[in-house]
Amino acid sequence: MPTLEPPRARYKQVAEALRAAIHRGDYPPGSTLPSQPELAREYGLNQSSISRSIAMLQAEGLIRTEHGRGSVVLDVPTVKRVRRIDKDYRTSPGGSSYAEQVTRSGRTPRTPLVQCEAIVPPPEIAEVLQLAEGEEALIRKRHMLAEEKPVQIATSYIPMAVAGTVDIAFPDTGPSG
Repeated sequence: MPTLEPPRARYKQVAEALRAAIHRGDYPPGSTLPSQPELAREYGLNQSSISRSIAMLQAEGLIRTEHGRGSVVLDVPTVKRVRRIDKDYRTSPGGSSYAEQVTRSGRTPRTPLVQCEAIVPPPEIAEVLQLAEGEEALIRKRHMLAEEKPVQIATSYIPMAVAGTVDIAFPDTGPSG
């Protein structure tokens, strides 16, 4: 007996068509998708369905919605990270590495360490870390790039009473931080 595929929601079909058009280059980075009313007319759907399609593309990191401009196609899609920390991560590669995940998405990663020193942190950080006034913390800031374009800035603060020295920031601390 042949297996039948379940029917797919129309908003998912619209998202799929727009996704394919973005990947083909019909909508290059920086360009805007047609407005939601235009898409609703083109696909014969209501704007609520089109909004769901746009929300899917935004959740995938393909577009961002700007007030007064519409849905703008992103240059570098967002790289979604799902951290898997194996209990034996110290002895075997974990799979939660940013570089590993960016490489798997077909891009070239780079993560330069741009700041690593003992500082008096901003007041809101000191408050969260429950530091006394003037007490120092280690700041470790990395820029996470894909194809030399910024994707994420990772900043960690560790109380110096815990860190002991800035040396703990070298080399990479591994998947559990």
